[in-house]
This record gives sequence, structure tokens and C-alpha cells, in this order.
Amino acid sequence: MKLEYNIRSLYTPVQPAVIGTNGEVSYIELPSDAQLQDFIYCYWNLKTIKPLDDIYNYRVVADGCIDIVFNCTNYDETYIMGYCNSFVKIGIDKEFNYFGIRFLPGIFPLLFNIDASELSNHYERLNTVQPRIYNVIQQSKDRCLCLQDLCDELNIYFIKHINKIDKPFDNRFFCALETILKSKGSIIIEKDLNGGISSRHLQRLFNFYIGDTAKSFCRIVRFQNLLKIDPSVKLIKSEKSFHKRV
Repeated sequence: MKLEYNIRSLYTPVQPAVIGTNGEVSYIELPSDAQLQDFIYCYWNLKTIKPLDDIYNYRVVADGCIDIVFNCTNYDETYIMGYCNSFVKIGIDKEFNYFGIRFLPGIFPLLFNIDASELSNHYERLNTVQPRIYNVIQQSKDRCLCLQDLCDELNIYFIKHINKIDKPFDNRFFCALETILKSKGSIIIEKDLNGGISSRHLQRLFNFYIGDTAKSFCRIVRFQNLLKIDPSVKLIKSEKSFHKRV
């Protein structure tokens, strides 16, 4: 499968660096293989450098993406996190090591034919949603000695999977997605996303590929563009009110 729309060049989903931990928590993003750049934004790792004094509250801001997340110390804890229309605060242990796969907007449903709206605003155990990826992750735990080994293993799986896909993708959705991203979310949906399809059908497409309405996704794109300019605690905390205003 070759995607004709370069989502990556138009959109950078930002998750702010960890704050208020005095260097005791690390968050890094690692690139996917060059052949996966149109599909997977990054792999990422969130871990403690040393045990914390208290439970850590990690804020995940809305970015329009679907992530797979697993616990590197217990691979059975492997989840898929759907599209969220606001920030999510997750309380995790005093010591942790999590690895994630962040798919660009619209990509996970495209690759695995799973309705994104069924995952919206919550997370599911990966083995109930996509057991093949779950099995790849389980099998990697004995072979991968470092983060790059894990990235390489996942790269191999996703490249093989994508090369097997021969079904056409929906140009109408990806054309609408491209229009939103080019405008940085500042469009009149009824006018600018006409594209020869009804508003009801457009809604169905966005529910399937994104997990919510085009209007909701536009809000997230606008917020993310602000976050690139000012990734401050104040802006993150005001995210809910931002979505209500715009």
C-alpha cells in the first residue's frame, strides 16, 4: 500500500515533555522506519530514571492519534488507546517503563479495518482488538535487549503487513483530512469539506477513521498547532476550556 497523502508533512502531534519530576522521569520519541513514515508517527518510551516518592500523574493531551501502549516490565499489560477529545490524566506507579506506538490520524483503521469510534475516549486490551500485533509484542520480549531492537522488530512486522494490503483507501476521507491539516483546523466544514459527499456520509467516514466528528478533529488540530507554539503547563491545563470555546 502506498498512501498518496503525506499526513506527516502537514501535522505534528505534540505530547509535552514530562514536567515537575526533577529529571526523574524520561520521555523520548524514536522514529519509525523510512517505509513507515506515512503511517507511524513515532515509537515512544516513558519511564522513571529512579523510583518516585509518589504515584505519577501523566497528562496525555488530545492529538487525534491512536496509540498502542505496553508495560516493558509486564508485557501482558498491552493496550490500545483510542482518539480522545480532551486530555487524559493517568495515574501510574512510582516506578514504570512504558513503550508506545503512535499512529498518524486515520491510519490505524486504514491498516487494520477497525472502526475508530469503537475505541474513542477509552482504552482496550490489545489482544481483544488486534491479537496479531499483541502476539508480535509478546514474542519480542525475549529477543529485544534495547529500545532500538524493539523498534526494529516492530518495523519488520508493520512493513510486511502494509506491503500485503492491496485494498484501495478512501480518497474522500483523506482528501478531507488533508484539507483540515493544511488549514490548521480553521475551516468551514459545510463549505470546505464538500467533496461531493453528504455531511452525513462525511460524519460516517470521520467516525470510522478518526473516532469523532470532523468538527471535533478540527478543534484538536487547532489546539495542537497552539501547543507547538506554546507547550506550557498553563495551556495544557486550559485544554478543556479551549475545546469548549472553539
